[in-house]
Amino acid sequence: VPGIIIAAANAAVPPGRGAATSFLMLYLAVTYYFSSKMTRLVLILGPPTAMAGGVFIGWLFDQIGAPLEDDEPTDNKVAEAKPAEPEPEAKQTGKKGKAKGKPAPTPPKKKSAKDGNDIKEALKFFKTKEGRNIRAGVGAVVLLGTWSFWGSFQRHSWELAEYSLSHPSIMYKVRLKTGEQVILDDYREAYYWLSSNTRPSARIVAWWDYGYQITGIGNRTSIADGNTWNHEHIALLGKALVSPQPKAHDILRHIGDYVLVWAGGGGDDMAKSPHLARIGNSVYPDTCGEEDPTCSKFGFDHFGPTPMMQRSLLYRMCKEGQKEGGKEVTVNPKYFKLSFVSKFGK
Repeated sequence: VPGIIIAAANAAVPPGRGAATSFLMLYLAVTYYFSSKMTRLVLILGPPTAMAGGVFIGWLFDQIGAPLEDDEPTDNKVAEAKPAEPEPEAKQTGKKGKAKGKPAPTPPKKKSAKDGNDIKEALKFFKTKEGRNIRAGVGAVVLLGTWSFWGSFQRHSWELAEYSLSHPSIMYKVRLKTGEQVILDDYREAYYWLSSNTRPSARIVAWWDYGYQITGIGNRTSIADGNTWNHEHIALLGKALVSPQPKAHDILRHIGDYVLVWAGGGGDDMAKSPHLARIGNSVYPDTCGEEDPTCSKFGFDHFGPTPMMQRSLLYRMCKEGQKEGGKEVTVNPKYFKLSFVSKFGK
């Protein structure tokens, strides 16, 4: 944040760094906008954040090096005196006190001390020897404080990369609502069911997040994965999952044999579903309607899931067997048949 403020000041206050700082501010704004739309896109915010941090650290070094700056001229130095030119005498007329010709110009009014003099004096003080010493002291203290946090940040980043990101796992320990700790094995269990109970040529419809695991562990064809660059294909998948069951069936029966969803709360498919709806609507406007490009009608409001969400295939599959509004949520057997539910429904 300090780096962003300093970069903005450099861009706005001359003599700034012009295009460089303007580019940084635009870069930050664009990446922040997109990363706020999707959690995983926070990665694109890394480079401009690092640049802003570099701006802040560079500014600190500028303050520390302030005593090395050249001395500014002060008002104590005596300026060379210029001889005053004699004022022309006004020609007198017959009437006393009246001058012939143009009247003498009135002297300009003196500016009050409130006309920015305080700010000018403060800026002038910062350029004096005493002011530069103060800037150096403050910059050194802040830099040392920043450095003191560097060790803990470095250790945290190293542990995160070594133990969490370098060893991804589909089995992990969780705590149930009852307080009991269990090993969550639902992911491996579901992939094993696919490999054991479906024909080798079966096509699995799931959101692209799970595509690689379906292929690598379940040994089945996934409709989409992390390498699917065809936006229309991803949009069609999102449209099918957020559509009512009859419309979803009309789409999915042509591209897949099984539909796999993750439920159980947290970062499950229900949490991602508004994003799926927006992607689907970006290519197929009839998903939410052209009058609703952000699919605000699909999601959660103060009363719970919206009517459009309640009618969707994704909602029906994730809430299968649960009570909602006094009624049990089920999948219509006319279109889809429930084949497998993992142990903890995750």
